[in-house]
Amino acid sequence: MRNSPEGRDVLLERPRVISTQVSHAWDMPQNTFGAAYAQFMGSRNFSPDDRPPVRFMDTDELAYVATRAREVHDFWHVLFGLPTDLIGETALKVIEFEQIFLPMCMLSVVGGSARFNEKQRTLFFQHYFPWASKAGLKCTDLMSVYYEKHFHEDLEESWPAVLAAAGRLEAEARWWRPGAAGLVPGRAGSAVVGRAASNDVVAATELVRTAVGAAEVGGGGGGGPRGRIDPGRRRLPSAPAALGAAAAWDGGGLSTGARLSAMCK
Repeated sequence: MRNSPEGRDVLLERPRVISTQVSHAWDMPQNTFGAAYAQFMGSRNFSPDDRPPVRFMDTDELAYVATRAREVHDFWHVLFGLPTDLIGETALKVIEFEQIFLPMCMLSVVGGSARFNEKQRTLFFQHYFPWASKAGLKCTDLMSVYYEKHFHEDLEESWPAVLAAAGRLEAEARWWRPGAAGLVPGRAGSAVVGRAASNDVVAATELVRTAVGAAEVGGGGGGGPRGRIDPGRRRLPSAPAALGAAAAWDGGGLSTGARLSAMCK
């Protein structure tokens, strides 16, 4: 965030996503980012004031960044067109993990995946997971965007440029719309799924599948058919072990598969 002009402004001004500061989004014209956010929140009876406070941070600045990460979560739902059901929330956690490397994001993916039925699991790992991995890797640093200053901008015309960093964003990711009854690619989204199936993402998918299998057997072995995993695969570490490994690990420069491998060792 300190390396980005907008990120520095966020750290300096410390905006909050609370009713008193974002209520003007409800007055924005149709098709703007602010109006889309207001519609998203209103249609679900969500309030920006519902987020619990952050605790146990070493400095005020870290506490603010952690708070900001929680509060911009709903902005990301709007920008990536992800629903708030179990699959949508789990896919967004994949994007969050690629962006900020917090181990709890990956553990949320494992926990969410373990709750899928067979149809949901197939849909998630074949389509949502590879797309979300690519979207998180390719788009700009989402924590460094001063979202409130973009409420007035047209969601379809301006935001692909806002999210792009030196051309790194696959612009069609914005229009890839997962539908309730299946995949509903938008204007340019049909190629995303095909390009997402690169070797590193496939490897990451297999690692999360392994972690889900370990979660289903509770780390104890045995179990029914859903609980069986290949003997040669690694099991999900305990939460303290994963957190400890993450605390000493800099994921910069590693591919998706390598980062998830490091987390699962």
